[in-house]
Amino acid sequence: MTPLLLLGVYATVFGLILRAKWARTDTAAEFALVLYVGLLMFGVLQDCLSRAATSISSQPNLVRKVVFPLEILSWVNVLGSLVTFSSGLVVWTVFCLAVKGSLSPTMLALPLILFPVVMLALGVGWLFGALGVYLRDLQQTVGPISMALLFLTPIFYDLSLVPAEYQWLFILNPLTFVVAQARAVMLEGLWPDVAGLAIASAATYSFAWTALSFFHRARGDFSDAL
Repeated sequence: MTPLLLLGVYATVFGLILRAKWARTDTAAEFALVLYVGLLMFGVLQDCLSRAATSISSQPNLVRKVVFPLEILSWVNVLGSLVTFSSGLVVWTVFCLAVKGSLSPTMLALPLILFPVVMLALGVGWLFGALGVYLRDLQQTVGPISMALLFLTPIFYDLSLVPAEYQWLFILNPLTFVVAQARAVMLEGLWPDVAGLAIASAATYSFAWTALSFFHRARGDFSDAL
């Protein structure tokens, strides 16, 4: 129900009130399909980000068990967000069949596009989880960070509408490429950009690996900090 509620609110505000348009969309239903793809991809990271800062500090009993692999808690959050994503994808699929009457076979490439998002979410989980042990107010920054990411990702608007001198800021956002590729395979019947996907995957994997290394170095003092 949560993805449907958000979709209804955003589609009403941007599609009906602000009259936002998207290339190759003629109806409010088609605009909602485009909007929903962006919200689905963003939701995976947002769910993990919302739980990351307290994932370790809220589990003092597990921290004191030296043999327990605390890094697995980030995987738990990611898998939970993927369950929510899957539920939303089912809703989107039914909606798409009702509006367009068919699905594109290129949707089979969607797991490849999800890989950079999963790596990014894991890295955020390990980084914020470790920092949250020492910075108890870190959770208070999650809301503003999440909101900034939401509007700095071309979810409600096409990247082409952003002034050229500011587009670099949006391109640096890893979600920009992921959302564009998800729309390409889910709505436009295009196969993903292999080169771009490889770069995004390598970059997010490197970030996740760095965050995990930091997590392991910081873990030794978790028990004392808690």
